[in-house]
Amino acid sequence: MMDSPTGGEDADTNPASACLDYVSGFTDALTVAHQICPTENASRGTIIRLYVAHMDKYPKLFDEDRAMGLWAALIDAYPCPSH
Repeated sequence: MMDSPTGGEDADTNPASACLDYVSGFTDALTVAHQICPTENASRGTIIRLYVAHMDKYPKLFDEDRAMGLWAALIDAYPCPSH
């Protein structure tokens, strides 16, 4: 279900869907801004698993705004090559 393109339910009734939408939007914004360079096969499910692993490794990030942990996980996992 996590990797389903439609998500299956409306984000208003499904918190998991809202989470997936947040992560997708955040990832898209960082990609467009060239702050991250994810591989073409980086699914939402993969990105969620990377985020969870990153937060397990750096639990102090739970004290920060949620965007900080996600940003740090994405920067770590998908750095852009230097120009």
